[in-house]
Amino acid sequence: MIAVSLFEKYLLGAVFAQAFLTFALLFLLGFLRYKAIKTKQVSVKDIALDTKKYPQKAQQVANSFANQFELPILFYCAIIVSFLFSIGWVEIILAWIFVIMRYIHAAIHISTNNVNFRFAVYVLGFFTLVVFYIYLAYRIFIWVY
Repeated sequence: MIAVSLFEKYLLGAVFAQAFLTFALLFLLGFLRYKAIKTKQVSVKDIALDTKKYPQKAQQVANSFANQFELPILFYCAIIVSFLFSIGWVEIILAWIFVIMRYIHAAIHISTNNVNFRFAVYVLGFFTLVVFYIYLAYRIFIWVY
């Protein structure tokens, strides 16, 4: 059995929370697309090569799902780098702030889709990730242990 420290568990919690968001959006997307086909809002022929004919709600969820493969990829890379060095509270806090911003961003995206508010939350998540990377670079290249 592998021993996992409390800090590692906290950091992995953020990873699992982000992955769960992605899975939840995919589940919701599948449900909405199935419903759209079942209720004849769209035919299979209409969406065979292009999904733009799905109803707006399904499009919103599809866009939000696709967003989970943009900034979060850099998040996952930062987590891997964090595990290569000792994990501290700063990494844990930044990881959780980023994940919380992703949840808020996704909630806005699939509900009101208020672009101004959604963009503000996106920028907060982006800058959290930038700070995460700057901190990791500082720890790796400058910090004297």
